[in-house]
Amino acid sequence: MLWNGNLFFLLVSRFFPLAMAEDPKDSAEAEVEANVEYRVASTIHKVRQAPSVKASLRGIVYSGDVFEVGSIVGYKGCEAGWATVTDGYICLIGTKIISKYPIPLPLNLLVLPPEPTENSEQMIIPITNEDEAFMPTLHGKRDTEHKGRLWKSIESYENGDQARWRLSADRDYRFIAAHETEKGWVLERPNGSIAPISEIYLYPSSRFSGRSMVESPLQEDSIAAFVMEKEGVHLYLEPSKEADSLLDLEFRRSIDVKEVSDPELTGKEDWWQVPMGELVGYVPRSAIRLWNSVDKSESISEDELWIDADVSTQMLAVMRGDSIVYLTLMSTAKKGHLTPLGTYQIYDKSTGWDLGSLDGAKDSYFIERVPYVMHYYPRYAIHSAFWHDDFGAPASHGCLNLSVKDAKIVFDMATPNLPDGWRYVKQSKAHVGTTLRVRKGTTLGKLKKITP
Repeated sequence: MLWNGNLFFLLVSRFFPLAMAEDPKDSAEAEVEANVEYRVASTIHKVRQAPSVKASLRGIVYSGDVFEVGSIVGYKGCEAGWATVTDGYICLIGTKIISKYPIPLPLNLLVLPPEPTENSEQMIIPITNEDEAFMPTLHGKRDTEHKGRLWKSIESYENGDQARWRLSADRDYRFIAAHETEKGWVLERPNGSIAPISEIYLYPSSRFSGRSMVESPLQEDSIAAFVMEKEGVHLYLEPSKEADSLLDLEFRRSIDVKEVSDPELTGKEDWWQVPMGELVGYVPRSAIRLWNSVDKSESISEDELWIDADVSTQMLAVMRGDSIVYLTLMSTAKKGHLTPLGTYQIYDKSTGWDLGSLDGAKDSYFIERVPYVMHYYPRYAIHSAFWHDDFGAPASHGCLNLSVKDAKIVFDMATPNLPDGWRYVKQSKAHVGTTLRVRKGTTLGKLKKITP
């Protein structure tokens, strides 16, 4: 169901007129460490793997971002000088020294997008301690029910001037802020243009996130599982639906389970035990999905962090050797598309990347600056998906879809590490990417790593 922009209501504190988190770059000055220089970019700057405009790309810094630089190593092709950065070089033309620290990632908005629900009365809400901001941008589109008009500025919109542009109906757009005006709420595009919320369909975004196995480790001799009944499932005192219910387990809840081993319960193979402290509950096997563990490759060390994605269970695990660090649900290729199996290596990461179909594709799409994208093979990536809430079921064009919350968690853990202030980084020999295994049960696929 389309979400009606006229119902959009943001109860944002008057202390945040832009509905946006305060940017440390605009807050109090930070003391710069001795012998450390920070600069701010006035345009998009490419970080090179050598001090030359012809050298391979190492990373990208966007306009307005603060980043750390080292010493100048030369001036060939750059009159302001080539400065060292993390395993790379940047031309200092269009940058200036600043006494503020870089921020690690783009800041999240102080509002939440609509929840994925069929209830059209559900509106965007302000963040709370229980439901924190998790998206750096809002995403939306215009369609046959929305005009998608754009004004040059808030002043132009409030003055009743004629709209300057219209959003195209065949792509999705990002918005960097929300503003309350005399004529209602508007959304701001990266170039400063303004669209009334009433003319934009804003995408809901899933609040789902997986389980940190460090903060909530598995109980002894247990297997990790998720509840996959959309209506939830009862946890019974006995392995029978006639038994009393202990409590209700909601859809996609992470639980620990054990096989029924009591000799007196022979014939109850369709049930699994759920340890609950001193109590033991039971759930029907059909209501849950188990993590299917497969031994790591011998080439992966016991303390190495890597990613294991199982198409058969639609689960993704961040591993440390043979131990699970983080476990969640993903979405791989839907019918008519393919998620290739194999062992890969994340070769670049971006805080926001345009995703689009090939020219002439039957199912064409263009999505602007999808948050937290990690490429592991040409046209294949682990990335967030704000446009669906089907995690745990096939729903992608071939990539590994995660919720925005999960994508950021994996993004932060996976290499190559993104230096503070950068928005894109590419692996190098000194900073290689995290290994990713995409399998279907015990079928592993071939080695397809793209090495630096």
